[in-house]
Amino acid sequence: MKRVMPFVQATRDNLQKIGPEALSVALPFDEAQLLEDNKQYLLNTLDLDAIEVKHTNSPDTPEKTIEDCAPGSPHVNFIAEPGLTVTFTNPTPMSGLFTISVTLVDGDTVEKIKAKIAKEIKAIKDINALKLWQYLDPALGPRKIPVAGDHVTKCAELVNGDGIRVHVEASRIELVQNGTNIDVGLQFVYTYDK
Repeated sequence: MKRVMPFVQATRDNLQKIGPEALSVALPFDEAQLLEDNKQYLLNTLDLDAIEVKHTNSPDTPEKTIEDCAPGSPHVNFIAEPGLTVTFTNPTPMSGLFTISVTLVDGDTVEKIKAKIAKEIKAIKDINALKLWQYLDPALGPRKIPVAGDHVTKCAELVNGDGIRVHVEASRIELVQNGTNIDVGLQFVYTYDK
């Protein structure tokens, strides 16, 4: 009862200021568009990998979500997808950028992986200058003694548009290029040319 009276008072004040629109059950702005417009901010501040905004009228919406959702009170689901932790090594000497571990999930793209690396390494300001490389021989490539600049002959660059298939049960990652799946192992190389 303590919360009802302030609500009634605020509604009466809004009715005097705005008019009959104060009694509307809809919001004066589009909540979904607001979330879409601020997606990057939410990803960074909440430390999330992805945000998916859905409407309650979509066919795959759970009944519980429909019940809990109301204008001004969106329903939020947090989902942890299974993934594999892989290592990305920087072969550039004296760069200050070292080996980093990143968790990849099924459906990741090269762009998403670059964003994950940039999120972990604050020194990377321009994602377009970040290049990812896969070993041509995923078994022996990472075991050979690294030589500065030799990654160009031992590796192939991952290009934007390549997809990643993560097989958690088999601890295996495949690169999807032009409809072909290529086993790439769990160790990669990254370079950053400022």
